[in-house]
Amino acid sequence: MTQDEIVQDLAAFVRRKLPGFEVSGTTDVQKDVPFDSLDRMELLTMVEQRYGVAVTPEQYLDERLQILAHLAAFIATQSSPKRLRSVER
Repeated sequence: MTQDEIVQDLAAFVRRKLPGFEVSGTTDVQKDVPFDSLDRMELLTMVEQRYGVAVTPEQYLDERLQILAHLAAFIATQSSPKRLRSVER
């Protein structure tokens, strides 16, 4: 799974929560998306379950991971290649 595919997966999560909402790699979940704190925690939980990458709330804010492309890059560097291949299936 490429970084672009991870961005698309994250964007799909946002669209499932907010049908019709415009989402791209530059979308800032903190500023652009009307998510509450529970929605953001659901996003981080999905990342951990799906990609095996734990993102603490501190990392999420400190490392600018609230921007979908940044979060996807973090996932791509932290997740094992084997785990990313299994997500593709």
